[in-house]
Amino acid sequence: MTFRPGRPARPVRSRTLRRLLAPATSALVVAGLLASVASPVEAVTRSTRTLAGGVLDGDTAPSASVSGMRMPGELRGYQQVFADDFAGNTLDSTNWSRYEGRPKGTDNSVWRRSNTLVENGKLVLRTTKEDGAWYSGGTSNARSGSMTYGKWVVRFRAQKAAGVGYVFLLYPKGGGWPPEIDFAEDSGGDRDEVMATSHWSPENKQAHSWLQNDFSRWHTLGVVISPEKVEYTVDGRVWATHTGDAVPHQPMWLGLQAQHSNCKPAYVGSCDDATTPQRSDIEIDWVVSYAPK
Repeated sequence: MTFRPGRPARPVRSRTLRRLLAPATSALVVAGLLASVASPVEAVTRSTRTLAGGVLDGDTAPSASVSGMRMPGELRGYQQVFADDFAGNTLDSTNWSRYEGRPKGTDNSVWRRSNTLVENGKLVLRTTKEDGAWYSGGTSNARSGSMTYGKWVVRFRAQKAAGVGYVFLLYPKGGGWPPEIDFAEDSGGDRDEVMATSHWSPENKQAHSWLQNDFSRWHTLGVVISPEKVEYTVDGRVWATHTGDAVPHQPMWLGLQAQHSNCKPAYVGSCDDATTPQRSDIEIDWVVSYAPK
């Protein structure tokens, strides 16, 4: 168990959303997830930040977009290689694959293709409770390609829902694991915090950082990977950095997923309760990625 330094001893957010088994080149029909590794976890970074306000690099003006912030264009030092603002009402299947199947280690949660949808100019990862079972959405843009180094940014907000988690992650092309970069992860609840995690080594060594903010409101979270470091960004500013062995050096693709969390009462927000809505959404206005020039 890892605890935040300098704060009351309180378990971190549950690691309820895990690594995908399907290779990046498949249709991403996900039948399960890798089980968590039982060996000790080594964290090279344990930090908590609180930030508010700010704008995405290269974009200082609000717009008529769903979130009030237009999708960015070219950035200095980078070449834009992917961009989707989810116009219309259909997910572009040439770039995105929707998850289908049961996450490994859960008996009450299923990924279902119909729970990943585009409506009103947003990508929606919807979690629903139907006849006592939980269904959620998830998607990957592996079909659009992978990058070793670069920048990935996601404009999103998360509806408050106890026991409903989400994660935005980078996963190795070809399916070998680790490494993995989780640049936004939350097990559920008030949406007042996200965790960032770098995974490496067969022993699943990890570096963790936490960011406090109101993620039920629109924010832009991202990650920048270079040969020397992994930088996590919020609204255009770096809020945490991982270095050394925590830096991956192989092509990775982007995954966005929601899931009904495994209930562990010691982990904040991971248990559904009477306040949990029968339907809750993770809404994404746009996704952009850049390769270094």
